Amino acid sequence: MEQRFFKTGTPVHIYQHSADWGVIFYDDIHILSHFTLLCTTARKYGVKIYAICYMLNHIHILAEFISREQMTKFLRFATSVFSHNYNLYMGKEGANFAPRFGASFKSGSKSVVSTFNYIVNNPVEKHLVARALDYRWNFLRYAPSQPAPECSLSKRKSSLQFQLISNQIELMIQSNTHISVEYLANIKSLLSPAEWQVIVNKIITGYNIIDYQIMASYFRSMDDMLKAPDFNTGAEYELDDESMPHKPYITMLNRIKKSAPLYSFRPWAMSADETLEWIRVLSGLPGVTPAHLKGILHID
Repeated sequence: MEQRFFKTGTPVHIYQHSADWGVIFYDDIHILSHFTLLCTTARKYGVKIYAICYMLNHIHILAEFISREQMTKFLRFATSVFSHNYNLYMGKEGANFAPRFGASFKSGSKSVVSTFNYIVNNPVEKHLVARALDYRWNFLRYAPSQPAPECSLSKRKSSLQFQLISNQIELMIQSNTHISVEYLANIKSLLSPAEWQVIVNKIITGYNIIDYQIMASYFRSMDDMLKAPDFNTGAEYELDDESMPHKPYITMLNRIKKSAPLYSFRPWAMSADETLEWIRVLSGLPGVTPAHLKGILHID
């Protein structure tokens, strides 16, 4: 539940989950679109971002705001613009996120460090990866002390399409313009898998507004900050996190990928017969429960 008091200049853990606790980020295009919107909106409103982690059906953000109004405007704008854009592409209506967000202020270094570890370790706790650094969508691997990701390809090693798209992305970065889900789906369909991964790196590094230095100031060094999650999972006692196992979701997504690219999977736009067929296909997979089926297909 959103807290009623506000602490100016104090890091706050923001937690947003999907409206029905179901999957919302099926593909990396959905995460990338939201990430570019979050970063451009943070720049627009002057928000300091300490950490971000995307899961399949929720988002964790550690940020600092100067006022409740700034926090509300930041989240309201990012949420509404993303939902409008996402709904147009996915063929759905209504809210994508719960009407109220969780907010827990963190006073003192120990509390901030514990929350940071908790946020970046979310995929570890959900058994998606072995280490926090193995997960792309907590953005630890994009910290300044990490090896620079490949963000460009020579003309000899890439298609003309790649070069044109790379130039378009560069213009969007320079103009602080977020990237729509539809545009990302279109360019992903035109690129080779290797070219797409380079574009993903280019988008993340170009838009990334996470202040790794300010987060590292709570540790002895940047390297200590990146190693800390290996030794301390962190904790969050003031927000109710979702406890549904995520591994079955990954199993289902991998099965869906065998039939079609995940960026083209639109459960809200499917016919009743298509939905029933997917229920038949997915229900027998390891660990999949009726709740998981409801979460991935958004059925009542």
